[in-house]
Amino acid sequence: MKKVILAVIGLMVAYGVAHQTLAKSTESKSYQINWLLAHEPVGLFIEAANSFAKNVEQRTNGNIKVNVISVNEYTNGTSTVMDPKTVVRDLQLNKVQMTQTYTTALGNANNNMWALDLPYLFKSHEHATKVLDGPIGESILAGLQRHNLRGLSFTYSGGFRVLPTLDKPIKKYEDIKGLRIQTSGSPVARAIFEDLGALAIAGNLERGRELTQKKLIEGLETTYPRVYALDQQKYTKVINDTKHSLFLTSIVINDGFYQTLPAEYQNIVKEEARKAAVLERKISIEDGIKTKQRLKAEGLQVVELSEKEQARLRKRLQPIYDKFDPMFDKGLVEKIAKAAK
Repeated sequence: MKKVILAVIGLMVAYGVAHQTLAKSTESKSYQINWLLAHEPVGLFIEAANSFAKNVEQRTNGNIKVNVISVNEYTNGTSTVMDPKTVVRDLQLNKVQMTQTYTTALGNANNNMWALDLPYLFKSHEHATKVLDGPIGESILAGLQRHNLRGLSFTYSGGFRVLPTLDKPIKKYEDIKGLRIQTSGSPVARAIFEDLGALAIAGNLERGRELTQKKLIEGLETTYPRVYALDQQKYTKVINDTKHSLFLTSIVINDGFYQTLPAEYQNIVKEEARKAAVLERKISIEDGIKTKQRLKAEGLQVVELSEKEQARLRKRLQPIYDKFDPMFDKGLVEKIAKAAK
Protein backbone atom coordinates (compact mmCIF):
# COMPACT_ATOMS: atom_id res chain seq x y z
CA MET A 1 0.00 0.00 0.00
CA LYS A 2 2.85 2.33 0.89
CA LYS A 3 4.44 1.66 -2.53
CA VAL A 4 1.17 2.60 -4.26
CA ILE A 5 0.89 5.82 -2.29
CA LEU A 6 4.49 6.73 -3.05
CA ALA A 7 3.93 5.98 -6.73
CA VAL A 8 0.86 8.24 -6.83
CA ILE A 9 2.76 11.00 -5.06
CA GLY A 10 5.58 10.58 -7.55
CA LEU A 11 3.20 10.93 -10.48
CA MET A 12 1.64 14.04 -8.94
CA VAL A 13 5.05 15.62 -8.42
CA ALA A 14 6.08 14.73 -11.95
CA TYR A 15 2.84 16.22 -13.33
CA GLY A 16 3.35 19.38 -11.29
CA VAL A 17 6.91 19.80 -12.55
CA ALA A 18 5.81 19.17 -16.14
CA HIS A 19 2.91 21.64 -15.78
CA GLN A 20 5.20 24.30 -14.31
CA THR A 21 7.73 23.71 -17.10
CA LEU A 22 5.01 24.06 -19.73
CA ALA A 23 3.66 27.21 -18.05
CA LYS A 24 7.14 28.73 -17.91
CA SER A 25 7.72 27.77 -21.54
CA THR A 26 4.43 29.41 -22.51
CA GLU A 27 5.17 32.50 -20.47
CA SER A 28 8.65 32.91 -21.91
CA LYS A 29 7.52 33.06 -25.53
CA SER A 30 5.91 36.17 -26.95
CA TYR A 31 3.73 36.69 -30.01
CA GLN A 32 2.78 39.71 -32.10
CA ILE A 33 -0.64 40.09 -33.73
CA ASN A 34 -1.04 42.86 -36.27
CA TRP A 35 -4.78 43.47 -36.71
CA LEU A 36 -5.49 45.40 -39.91
CA LEU A 37 -8.65 47.54 -39.79
CA ALA A 38 -9.29 47.09 -43.46
CA HIS A 39 -12.52 48.86 -44.32
CA GLU A 40 -14.99 51.54 -43.39
CA PRO A 41 -16.51 52.50 -41.11
CA VAL A 42 -13.40 52.18 -38.95
CA GLY A 43 -15.24 53.78 -36.05
CA LEU A 44 -17.47 50.71 -35.69
CA PHE A 45 -14.44 48.45 -35.27
CA ILE A 46 -11.86 50.48 -33.40
CA GLU A 47 -13.49 50.17 -29.97
CA ALA A 48 -13.99 46.43 -30.39
CA ALA A 49 -10.46 45.95 -31.74
CA ASN A 50 -8.90 47.93 -28.89
CA SER A 51 -10.98 45.97 -26.37
CA PHE A 52 -9.72 42.74 -27.93
CA ALA A 53 -6.12 43.96 -27.77
CA LYS A 54 -6.36 45.02 -24.12
CA ASN A 55 -8.03 41.82 -22.94
CA VAL A 56 -5.75 39.45 -24.86
CA GLU A 57 -2.64 41.19 -23.56
CA GLN A 58 -3.94 41.09 -20.00
CA ARG A 59 -5.03 37.46 -20.12
CA THR A 60 -1.67 36.33 -21.57
CA ASN A 61 0.39 38.45 -19.15
CA GLY A 62 1.64 40.51 -22.05
CA ASN A 63 2.92 37.50 -24.01
CA ILE A 64 0.60 38.36 -26.91
CA LYS A 65 0.91 41.92 -28.13
CA VAL A 66 -1.86 43.18 -30.40
CA ASN A 67 -1.10 46.05 -32.74
CA VAL A 68 -4.22 47.57 -34.31
CA ILE A 69 -3.25 49.30 -37.57
CA SER A 70 -5.11 51.27 -40.25
CA VAL A 71 -4.82 50.83 -44.00
CA ASN A 72 -2.96 54.15 -44.14
CA GLU A 73 -0.37 52.83 -41.67
CA TYR A 74 -0.16 49.45 -43.39
CA THR A 75 0.48 51.04 -46.81
CA ASN A 76 2.92 53.61 -45.41
CA GLY A 77 0.60 56.46 -46.21
CA THR A 78 0.01 55.54 -49.85
CA SER A 79 -3.64 54.57 -49.49
CA THR A 80 -6.63 54.62 -47.18
CA VAL A 81 -8.55 51.95 -49.10
CA MET A 82 -7.75 48.30 -49.85
CA ASP A 83 -9.52 45.84 -52.10
CA PRO A 84 -10.98 43.04 -49.93
CA LYS A 85 -9.30 40.46 -52.16
CA THR A 86 -5.93 42.03 -51.36
CA VAL A 87 -6.75 42.04 -47.66
CA VAL A 88 -7.59 38.32 -47.73
CA ARG A 89 -4.46 37.51 -49.75
CA ASP A 90 -2.17 39.40 -47.37
CA LEU A 91 -3.80 37.63 -44.43
CA GLN A 92 -3.23 34.24 -46.05
CA LEU A 93 0.41 35.18 -46.60
CA ASN A 94 0.71 36.23 -42.93
CA LYS A 95 1.67 39.79 -43.86
CA VAL A 96 -0.90 40.63 -41.21
CA GLN A 97 -2.14 38.15 -38.64
CA MET A 98 -5.73 39.38 -38.20
CA THR A 99 -8.32 41.47 -39.97
CA GLN A 100 -12.03 41.90 -40.34
CA THR A 101 -13.42 41.76 -43.85
CA TYR A 102 -16.57 41.19 -45.84
CA THR A 103 -18.19 37.77 -45.74
CA THR A 104 -18.83 38.39 -49.44
CA ALA A 105 -15.05 38.40 -50.02
CA LEU A 106 -14.57 35.33 -47.82
CA GLY A 107 -17.16 33.55 -49.94
CA ASN A 108 -14.43 32.92 -52.51
CA ALA A 109 -12.78 30.67 -49.93
CA ASN A 110 -16.03 29.18 -48.59
CA ASN A 111 -19.21 29.50 -50.68
CA ASN A 112 -21.35 29.01 -47.56
CA MET A 113 -20.52 32.61 -46.66
CA TRP A 114 -22.63 33.72 -49.62
CA ALA A 115 -25.70 32.01 -48.16
CA LEU A 116 -25.74 34.84 -45.61
CA ASP A 117 -26.56 37.30 -48.45
CA LEU A 118 -29.86 35.61 -49.31
CA PRO A 119 -32.72 38.12 -49.31
CA TYR A 120 -34.68 38.38 -46.06
CA LEU A 121 -32.81 35.39 -44.64
CA PHE A 122 -32.65 36.87 -41.14
CA LYS A 123 -35.89 37.85 -39.47
CA SER A 124 -34.27 39.96 -36.76
CA HIS A 125 -31.02 40.70 -34.96
CA GLU A 126 -31.96 38.03 -32.42
CA HIS A 127 -32.30 35.48 -35.21
CA ALA A 128 -28.94 36.50 -36.64
CA THR A 129 -27.26 36.17 -33.23
CA LYS A 130 -28.57 32.62 -32.78
CA VAL A 131 -27.16 31.66 -36.17
CA LEU A 132 -23.87 33.56 -36.20
CA ASP A 133 -22.86 32.77 -32.60
CA GLY A 134 -24.15 29.20 -32.62
CA PRO A 135 -23.18 25.89 -34.25
CA ILE A 136 -24.29 27.06 -37.71
CA GLY A 137 -21.95 30.05 -37.61
CA GLU A 138 -19.12 27.89 -36.24
CA SER A 139 -19.58 25.48 -39.14
CA ILE A 140 -19.47 28.26 -41.74
CA LEU A 141 -16.34 29.79 -40.21
CA ALA A 142 -14.63 26.37 -40.05
CA GLY A 143 -14.92 26.10 -43.83
CA LEU A 144 -12.22 28.77 -44.20
CA GLN A 145 -9.44 26.69 -42.67
CA ARG A 146 -8.50 24.86 -45.85
CA HIS A 147 -7.43 28.26 -47.20
CA ASN A 148 -5.13 29.11 -44.26
CA LEU A 149 -7.82 31.29 -42.69
CA ARG A 150 -9.36 30.83 -39.26
CA GLY A 151 -12.74 32.50 -38.85
CA LEU A 152 -13.18 33.69 -35.27
CA SER A 153 -16.51 35.52 -35.23
CA PHE A 154 -19.07 37.50 -37.22
CA THR A 155 -19.44 41.28 -37.16
CA TYR A 156 -21.95 43.65 -38.76
CA SER A 157 -20.33 46.72 -40.31
CA GLY A 158 -23.66 48.46 -39.86
CA GLY A 159 -26.37 45.80 -39.81
CA PHE A 160 -29.23 45.56 -42.28
CA ARG A 161 -28.60 46.97 -45.74
CA VAL A 162 -30.03 50.17 -47.13
CA LEU A 163 -29.99 51.43 -50.72
CA PRO A 164 -29.03 55.11 -51.15
CA THR A 165 -29.96 56.46 -54.60
CA LEU A 166 -29.14 59.73 -56.31
CA ASP A 167 -32.71 60.94 -56.30
CA LYS A 168 -35.13 58.04 -56.84
CA PRO A 169 -37.34 56.75 -54.02
CA ILE A 170 -37.86 52.97 -53.99
CA LYS A 171 -41.43 52.47 -52.84
CA LYS A 172 -41.97 49.17 -54.64
CA TYR A 173 -39.52 46.70 -56.14
CA GLU A 174 -40.46 47.74 -59.68
CA ASP A 175 -38.75 51.09 -58.98
CA ILE A 176 -35.37 49.33 -58.98
CA LYS A 177 -35.65 48.27 -62.62
CA GLY A 178 -33.11 49.96 -64.90
CA LEU A 179 -30.98 51.46 -62.11
CA ARG A 180 -27.21 51.06 -62.06
CA ILE A 181 -26.58 49.58 -58.59
CA GLN A 182 -23.18 48.88 -57.08
CA THR A 183 -23.09 45.70 -55.06
CA SER A 184 -20.46 43.32 -53.72
CA GLY A 185 -18.78 40.48 -55.57
CA SER A 186 -21.18 37.98 -54.02
CA PRO A 187 -23.12 36.21 -56.78
CA VAL A 188 -26.16 36.15 -54.51
CA ALA A 189 -26.03 39.92 -53.93
CA ARG A 190 -25.68 40.52 -57.67
CA ALA A 191 -28.54 38.16 -58.50
CA ILE A 192 -30.93 40.06 -56.22
CA PHE A 193 -30.64 43.21 -58.33
CA GLU A 194 -30.27 41.49 -61.68
CA ASP A 195 -33.51 39.61 -61.05
CA LEU A 196 -35.20 42.93 -60.32
CA GLY A 197 -34.04 44.34 -63.64
CA ALA A 198 -31.21 46.54 -62.37
CA LEU A 199 -27.69 46.66 -63.77
CA ALA A 200 -25.69 45.16 -60.90
CA ILE A 201 -22.14 46.50 -60.85
CA ALA A 202 -19.85 44.42 -58.65
CA GLY A 203 -16.82 46.11 -57.18
CA ASN A 204 -14.94 47.41 -54.16
CA LEU A 205 -17.65 48.89 -51.96
CA GLU A 206 -15.16 51.34 -50.47
CA ARG A 207 -15.12 53.13 -53.83
CA GLY A 208 -18.86 53.71 -53.87
CA ARG A 209 -18.33 57.38 -53.02
CA GLU A 210 -16.22 57.92 -56.13
CA LEU A 211 -18.68 56.12 -58.40
CA THR A 212 -21.64 58.02 -56.93
CA GLN A 213 -19.89 61.36 -57.18
CA LYS A 214 -19.18 60.76 -60.88
CA LYS A 215 -22.75 59.45 -61.36
CA LEU A 216 -21.42 56.19 -62.75
CA ILE A 217 -23.93 54.46 -60.49
CA GLU A 218 -27.38 55.52 -59.34
CA GLY A 219 -27.44 53.55 -56.11
CA LEU A 220 -25.42 51.18 -53.96
CA GLU A 221 -25.77 48.65 -51.18
CA THR A 222 -24.58 49.91 -47.84
CA THR A 223 -25.69 50.42 -44.23
CA TYR A 224 -26.69 53.51 -42.26
CA PRO A 225 -23.32 53.95 -40.47
CA ARG A 226 -21.44 53.60 -43.77
CA VAL A 227 -23.39 56.49 -45.33
CA TYR A 228 -21.36 59.08 -43.42
CA ALA A 229 -18.16 57.04 -43.43
CA LEU A 230 -18.17 57.16 -47.23
CA ASP A 231 -19.75 60.63 -47.55
CA GLN A 232 -22.78 59.26 -49.38
CA GLN A 233 -24.99 61.94 -47.82
CA LYS A 234 -23.19 64.50 -50.02
CA TYR A 235 -24.09 62.79 -53.28
CA THR A 236 -27.42 61.04 -52.67
CA LYS A 237 -30.79 62.55 -51.83
CA VAL A 238 -32.69 59.39 -50.95
CA ILE A 239 -31.95 56.56 -48.51
CA ASN A 240 -34.13 53.55 -49.28
CA ASP A 241 -34.43 51.44 -46.14
CA THR A 242 -34.97 48.08 -47.85
CA LYS A 243 -33.50 45.84 -45.11
CA HIS A 244 -33.18 43.13 -47.75
CA SER A 245 -30.16 41.45 -46.12
CA LEU A 246 -27.48 41.86 -43.46
CA PHE A 247 -24.18 43.50 -44.29
CA LEU A 248 -21.84 41.02 -42.60
CA THR A 249 -18.12 40.93 -41.92
CA SER A 250 -15.91 38.48 -40.03
CA ILE A 251 -12.93 38.68 -37.72
CA VAL A 252 -10.35 36.34 -39.24
CA ILE A 253 -6.84 35.23 -38.26
CA ASN A 254 -4.10 33.55 -40.29
CA ASP A 255 -4.55 29.87 -39.48
CA GLY A 256 -0.85 29.01 -39.67
CA PHE A 257 -0.07 31.71 -37.13
CA TYR A 258 -3.00 30.62 -34.96
CA GLN A 259 -1.65 27.07 -34.88
CA THR A 260 1.68 28.31 -33.48
CA LEU A 261 -0.08 29.63 -30.38
CA PRO A 262 -0.31 27.38 -27.29
CA ALA A 263 -3.78 25.87 -26.90
CA GLU A 264 -4.49 28.13 -23.93
CA TYR A 265 -3.71 31.21 -26.00
CA GLN A 266 -5.78 29.96 -28.92
CA ASN A 267 -8.79 29.76 -26.62
CA ILE A 268 -8.14 33.25 -25.29
CA VAL A 269 -7.89 34.72 -28.79
CA LYS A 270 -11.10 33.01 -29.87
CA GLU A 271 -13.02 33.98 -26.74
CA GLU A 272 -11.97 37.62 -26.97
CA ALA A 273 -12.75 37.76 -30.71
CA ARG A 274 -16.28 36.56 -29.90
CA LYS A 275 -16.61 39.27 -27.23
CA ALA A 276 -15.28 41.90 -29.65
CA ALA A 277 -17.83 40.81 -32.26
CA VAL A 278 -20.71 41.12 -29.81
CA LEU A 279 -19.50 44.61 -28.88
CA GLU A 280 -19.14 45.64 -32.53
CA ARG A 281 -22.62 44.43 -33.42
CA LYS A 282 -24.08 46.36 -30.48
CA ILE A 283 -22.26 49.52 -31.59
CA SER A 284 -23.45 48.98 -35.19
CA ILE A 285 -27.10 48.71 -34.19
CA GLU A 286 -26.95 51.79 -31.96
CA ASP A 287 -25.06 53.81 -34.57
CA GLY A 288 -27.55 52.80 -37.25
CA ILE A 289 -30.46 54.21 -35.24
CA LYS A 290 -28.63 57.48 -34.59
CA THR A 291 -27.52 57.81 -38.22
CA LYS A 292 -31.05 57.31 -39.52
CA GLN A 293 -32.30 60.10 -37.27
CA ARG A 294 -29.43 62.37 -38.30
CA LEU A 295 -30.08 61.82 -42.01
CA LYS A 296 -33.74 62.74 -41.57
CA ALA A 297 -32.80 65.83 -39.57
CA GLU A 298 -30.45 66.94 -42.35
CA GLY A 299 -33.23 66.75 -44.90
CA LEU A 300 -32.47 63.53 -46.74
CA GLN A 301 -35.51 61.51 -47.75
CA VAL A 302 -35.64 58.18 -45.93
CA VAL A 303 -38.02 55.75 -47.65
CA GLU A 304 -39.09 52.57 -45.89
CA LEU A 305 -40.86 49.80 -47.75
CA SER A 306 -44.30 49.13 -46.36
CA GLU A 307 -44.98 45.68 -44.90
CA LYS A 308 -47.06 44.91 -47.97
CA GLU A 309 -44.24 45.84 -50.34
CA GLN A 310 -41.66 43.94 -48.29
CA ALA A 311 -43.88 40.86 -48.56
CA ARG A 312 -44.13 41.37 -52.33
CA LEU A 313 -40.36 41.72 -52.59
CA ARG A 314 -39.71 38.60 -50.51
CA LYS A 315 -42.04 36.62 -52.72
CA ARG A 316 -40.49 38.06 -55.88
CA LEU A 317 -36.99 37.07 -54.76
CA GLN A 318 -37.87 33.58 -53.50
CA PRO A 319 -36.54 31.85 -56.69
CA ILE A 320 -33.02 32.99 -55.71
CA TYR A 321 -33.11 30.47 -52.87
CA ASP A 322 -33.66 27.60 -55.30
CA LYS A 323 -31.10 28.97 -57.72
CA PHE A 324 -28.25 29.05 -55.22
CA ASP A 325 -29.16 26.21 -52.86
CA PRO A 326 -26.87 23.71 -54.70
CA MET A 327 -23.91 26.02 -53.99
CA PHE A 328 -24.21 25.61 -50.21
CA ASP A 329 -23.86 22.68 -47.82
CA LYS A 330 -26.95 20.52 -47.90
CA GLY A 331 -29.58 21.77 -45.48
CA LEU A 332 -27.66 24.94 -44.50
CA VAL A 333 -30.34 27.45 -45.55
CA GLU A 334 -33.06 25.32 -43.95
CA LYS A 335 -31.13 25.22 -40.66
CA ILE A 336 -30.75 29.01 -40.70
CA ALA A 337 -34.48 29.44 -41.29
CA LYS A 338 -35.39 27.03 -38.47
CA ALA A 339 -33.18 28.96 -36.02
CA ALA A 340 -35.70 31.80 -36.12
CA LYS A 341 -38.33 29.64 -34.38
